[in-house]
Amino acid sequence: MKLFSSKQTGDDSESSSVDERALNAKDKELKAKERLPHVPKWAYRVIVILMITVVGLGIWMNRDNLSPQNIGDWVQTQFLGMGVGEGYPMNLNGDEVEAQNFCVADGRLLLTGNTTILSLNSSAKQIFSRKHGFSNPVMLAKGQKVLVYNQGGKGYRIENQIKTLVSDTASQNIVTAALASNGAYALILEDSGYCGRLTAYTKDNKEAYHYWFSDAYPTAIALNEEGNRAVVTTVTVNNGVLQSSFYLLDFNSTDPVTPMGTYPNTVFTKVSYQNGSITAVGDTRTVVMSEKGKEIANYDYQGAKLVCAALDQNRAALCLSSFENASAAKLVTLSNQGTQESSIDVDSRVTAVSLYGDTLAALLDGQVCAYSVSRGTQTGSCDTKSDMRAIALSSEKQVYLLGVSEVNCETLQSSTASSGAS
Repeated sequence: MKLFSSKQTGDDSESSSVDERALNAKDKELKAKERLPHVPKWAYRVIVILMITVVGLGIWMNRDNLSPQNIGDWVQTQFLGMGVGEGYPMNLNGDEVEAQNFCVADGRLLLTGNTTILSLNSSAKQIFSRKHGFSNPVMLAKGQKVLVYNQGGKGYRIENQIKTLVSDTASQNIVTAALASNGAYALILEDSGYCGRLTAYTKDNKEAYHYWFSDAYPTAIALNEEGNRAVVTTVTVNNGVLQSSFYLLDFNSTDPVTPMGTYPNTVFTKVSYQNGSITAVGDTRTVVMSEKGKEIANYDYQGAKLVCAALDQNRAALCLSSFENASAAKLVTLSNQGTQESSIDVDSRVTAVSLYGDTLAALLDGQVCAYSVSRGTQTGSCDTKSDMRAIALSSEKQVYLLGVSEVNCETLQSSTASSGAS
């Protein structure tokens, strides 16, 4: 009996030890929970409501792009962009392409020759090819849309990768035009008795606004992202002096329009209107102003000649030289606020520039050189044929090149060489 009694006592001791450890573990767990912050149920409900609100707001802001038609177009566009072509260089087959009709938009190459509007992917696969029949075509691209008009003629059309969206004839000859990100567009037309007339259209191709210029001739136009405001640069002669001004037009306002700024001996030929500011590139200066007409910056070339220029998100890349066909040049980049980001001296003739992110590319004699905007140093280069006359960066490492008879695509190889920024 003693043996049995002794064994029973041992079991009780072991059981007590186990129970004690369990209680200690449970006590530690309860204490750990007490240390954790208690989140009330209402807080979870607030978080869920906020998430639903954010998603709903995103859908509302993009409601125009979420229609069944647009979603279908997007799906088709993705399929069209897939696949592999025969690669570059690609022969133009006799189609003559001007430098102004060569660009990259929405990740694809766009070019318009004297017969065809063409879109290609990075392997030279044809996304679309459409005939236009214009004697003097000018191409503008925004997102997935392309506007091509017959400068000095009346025809114009808007394309996307799926189909022709608009094909129409203006009432008068077209001087210049603009395309907004949402598909709205505007035409500047000749008009008897006036210096020009602006007609603006909604993205649904309905007339939205008219303005007649009576005192100055329009030279360039840009629309804001929503397509409901425009900036038009104009030129006139006052007391024998050539001078330019800005017209800021609100399509929802009937207030009188007053020209902004007076810039003597200047003609603006490129203008961009994005993110609430305006950048205009002229032959003697580049001006940045707010959409309310306040001048933010006035970059004077100090007598240097503008050889070529490029605009990207209201940033400007300029090539300046002491005279035409000079064997040296200065590459200048200006921010969207008009401040000078870099100034790079190049010991070669430059015929074209392109801007993408932190990379500024310049077409020199026989090669493309890439520079870092922030550091002012050379970052890469690639050799080219001597007949290349336009370039378009598709990334900071890849550049498309337009020649007389072909289009090429090259990777900019890293370079240890540098060019100092002044």
